[in-house]
Parts: sequence; structure tokens; C-alpha cells
Amino acid sequence: MKTTILTAAAAAVFLLVSGAAFAQSPYAPANKDVATPASAAHLQAQLNKLPDACGPAVAKAADNIGLRVQGMDGISTRTAVNQMLSAAQQYAAAGDEEACWHWYDRSQQVVR
Repeated sequence: MKTTILTAAAAAVFLLVSGAAFAQSPYAPANKDVATPASAAHLQAQLNKLPDACGPAVAKAADNIGLRVQGMDGISTRTAVNQMLSAAQQYAAAGDEEACWHWYDRSQQVVR
């Protein structure tokens, strides 16, 4: 009887502790944007109060020789950065500066 009670108590403690550990997951919630620090170009545009600065910043970043040179096949860092910059260009063309800066900033975090 004592063994059964002790086993049940140990199992309850284990479940409570493991449940708390899973509740504090380091991963971002599903379908939420990942927090990305602002890039230097983004901060400079905010400082200078330039509302449409994302498009030119993306065009300058996309015209980087390192992103044009063919690397390995498949998904690579170069491919991922090009895809992020492409998304930023499309948002800039649509006039959504916030989304443009989000993708530009993410691409610049990968480039570092």
C-alpha cells in the first residue's frame, strides 16, 4: 500500500514538473512572427523619418555579389536570403513597409 502511494505521488510530481517545463517552451508560438531585431538600415530610416526607405534598402541588399554567385544546389544560406529579400521586395511594391522591414531585417540577421 505504501509503495503504491509513493509511486502515485512520484508520478504526480513528475507530471507536474514536466508539464511546467513544456509550458515554458523556447519556441515561438505557431503562426506568430519571429521577433527580429531591427537592422542598421531600418534603424537609420526610423531615425531619419524616411517612410519609404525599405524598397531602396532591399534593392541595395539584393544587388550583392555574394547573393548572385552560384553556390551549392538546394537550399543554402544564399537561397534563403534571396527568398527573404524577394518577399521584402514584394511587400515594398505593395506598400506594406512594416512587412517589408520585417523580411529585410530577417535577411540581414542571416547574412551576419
